[in-house]
Amino acid sequence: MRGALNPEALEAYPNVTAWLRYAKVEHRETEPSAEFLLALTEANVIAQLKNLRSHPTVAARLEQGDLALHGWVYHIGPGTVTAHDEASRRFETTASL
Repeated sequence: MRGALNPEALEAYPNVTAWLRYAKVEHRETEPSAEFLLALTEANVIAQLKNLRSHPTVAARLEQGDLALHGWVYHIGPGTVTAHDEASRRFETTASL
């Protein structure tokens, strides 16, 4: 998500730049806070889940009940994972789900 905030720094990586266009980040910071980056990352995961649900094949499989989508964030430093909980609309540690 740092790259989405500062796409000019990724000019040498055109594939990463293309992929990050889906993040649709309006705010640009070169040194964002950890809290801001986490909020941005979580919002992007939710947006990608929404995008996936709109794909006809995915929507059909979800309707049939033979597909489930999960939105996870991997926290590199501590090596933990949080997952988006649809009911609470929050990211929770996987141990609490």
